[in-house]
Amino acid sequence: RPPVGAETARRRSPAALLRDTDERTARDAMSFLFWGSSPSSPKDEAPDLAEALPFLSYAALRIVWGYGQGEGWPRMFRDETREGFARKYPEWRVSTLDRFLVARNGNPQKASEQFEKYLKFLEHEYKSPDLERNSRENIGTGRWNMIIRMGTARDGTDLLGFRMSLISEEHLKDPERIALACCWWMEQYIESLGHFREPRMTVMSPTNPIDNAPNLPAHRLVPVLRAMNRVMGAYYPETLQKIIIFPLPWIGRALWEVVKVFLDPVTARKVAFLGGSEARHSDPDDGLYQWVEKEKVDKLWLKPLPKREERKK
Repeated sequence: RPPVGAETARRRSPAALLRDTDERTARDAMSFLFWGSSPSSPKDEAPDLAEALPFLSYAALRIVWGYGQGEGWPRMFRDETREGFARKYPEWRVSTLDRFLVARNGNPQKASEQFEKYLKFLEHEYKSPDLERNSRENIGTGRWNMIIRMGTARDGTDLLGFRMSLISEEHLKDPERIALACCWWMEQYIESLGHFREPRMTVMSPTNPIDNAPNLPAHRLVPVLRAMNRVMGAYYPETLQKIIIFPLPWIGRALWEVVKVFLDPVTARKVAFLGGSEARHSDPDDGLYQWVEKEKVDKLWLKPLPKREERKK
């Protein structure tokens, strides 16, 4: 993985592409992308350049805008707050910065405070040589992976499975450690999306026990879930679109009342609960398929895990 920091920021936005590509070719391509989306829209209805090309950074947008200034050419930004925030972090793509602004209700000072914490994480914790190894140990690999990516949900968001049954006694000893491991996983996920997509996730989280998994009681998972919500919410705002928890017995509903206190109200509204069988390895309730196509769900993710000796092999 390349060094983290300013260089990573440049790599994540197409500013590097504009810099390393023939200038005329790059500008013509960006011009086509914009006008191709609304070639005949009236000037007062056309989006601003940042809305048309949100995957660009402020630095890249200035190149495109400087090339096309003239009659009928859109403004770079219509929203002064959005422009000011993008100008403060010129090498980061606008769509990423928008997530932090939305999370802080358009308050640039609060958004900046949150974004600076994320940058600090990238510069320090994420650069730790032990983070990848620790993260793989905490999240697991192969069939033992706590987080499984499965394709897309019906709304186009990325579909993930998070198996709470794999949270162990070791995780309870240091909840912050597994929260950082999930952040490491998120960085790998973001890198896999490329330049033109922001992370948007639908998460399925079953409560059924699984053979050969720790299967801790639900109430004991609260410290881990609390740490994950706090850390992930701070570094990756506006990425979770829906979390679907199933099946939810009465004890789960009681657990939810405890966990909900620590969640942002907006996040809490994104949580959906389903019924269904609480037996081991049961198929999800059919209600799941209003959000997810059945063929997109990994057929093995709720099945028995290999025994520990097989895992070591």
